[in-house]
Amino acid sequence: MKPMNKNIPAILALALLISFFLLALSYSVTVPPFEAPDEVGHFYYIYHLLTTRSLPVQRMGELGEAHQPPLYYALAALAALPADLKDPTGAYNPNPKFIWAMRGGYDINASLHGSAETFPFRGQSLALHLARVCSILMGTVTLAFAILIAWKVFPESPLIGLLAGALIAFNPQFIFISSSVNNDNLMNMIATISWWQILRAIEQPERMRHWIYLG
Repeated sequence: MKPMNKNIPAILALALLISFFLLALSYSVTVPPFEAPDEVGHFYYIYHLLTTRSLPVQRMGELGEAHQPPLYYALAALAALPADLKDPTGAYNPNPKFIWAMRGGYDINASLHGSAETFPFRGQSLALHLARVCSILMGTVTLAFAILIAWKVFPESPLIGLLAGALIAFNPQFIFISSSVNNDNLMNMIATISWWQILRAIEQPERMRHWIYLG
């Protein structure tokens, strides 16, 4: 059997990354604002950073994400900087009939939605969508390093890496979370990069810099 051209796996991997990015981008503009898991709390952590230049404080009896580590939110806040947060367009508008909001609620939407939050985005709606793009980039990096891990474990079988990448890139739940404002995306990315670095360190355990990078 003729061996596979070395460039083909790289080209196919790039195609997977682009396909995932575009799929996640389509999710991000299709899923209504604040309807992804805990997106209200995650977004208002970012809003708090941008408007007060300080970390939020978790208080007894208050729901939210103020207890979370700040790195994801700082990165998403940088992405959301171009948005005018003083413009309330697309701000969270609680739905009083949301199934969790009141006894006997029946509506599945956490927020009330209007045409103001649709494209072209502006105000708080723009900030949310820019933060979603930041998450998508993290998901794309996660996918890239997952492929690299498989290639490192199975260097003679590049198709295994591509299969691993395809299973991630076309997993609807992974696409969904990657297209939302959620700090799971940074956790996924850092964990995947860490496993890749562990494999590099195991290959050359005498090189201290690999362990420093891992740390």
